[in-house]
Amino acid sequence: MPRKMILWGLSVFQLLIIAGMLVKALYPLMVGQEVMLKIVAQDPRDIFRGNYVALNYDFSTLDLDSIPHNLPDSSEWYFGDQLYIELKEGEKYYRTAGLWTHPPTSGNVFLKAIVQSRFSPRYNYRFIDLGCGIETYFTDPENAKYLEELIQDIPRENQPDQPLYRVAVAVSESGAARIKRLVLAE
Repeated sequence: MPRKMILWGLSVFQLLIIAGMLVKALYPLMVGQEVMLKIVAQDPRDIFRGNYVALNYDFSTLDLDSIPHNLPDSSEWYFGDQLYIELKEGEKYYRTAGLWTHPPTSGNVFLKAIVQSRFSPRYNYRFIDLGCGIETYFTDPENAKYLEELIQDIPRENQPDQPLYRVAVAVSESGAARIKRLVLAE
């Protein structure tokens, strides 16, 4: 009898862990505020993952000299460190308003960001690479190929102010984000 109870208990525990992971992933989609983000061109189809479209945003690589931030000049940041990207609503989509070590209190929407590569200001390198968990989007094979052809033809330095595609992202109050859909710009 005790063995059966232990087995049932372990089974229920495993199901609770899976349910918790599912709720954590879906929470931003259920309660989050929808924001539109501009896609910055890159080779969008992920060669190793198939029909995942790889996306870049204006905050994927930030020039610290061009945005407000509170990162100390003497500190180093490593892969996995957490920062917060403040977004400000523009005419058609949200833009990067700042980079902070703690959640901003300005009332603007913000994203939790993870440092993607080592950053050290003492080498006069003022760019930092960030990821927010919204850098890939799964789509059908035809749409993935179409997006690849459409986006890769735009030179990165000549990004149109009105992008061809935008991304609708749900952002929770804690900064967690999930992609809702890709939107063809009007």
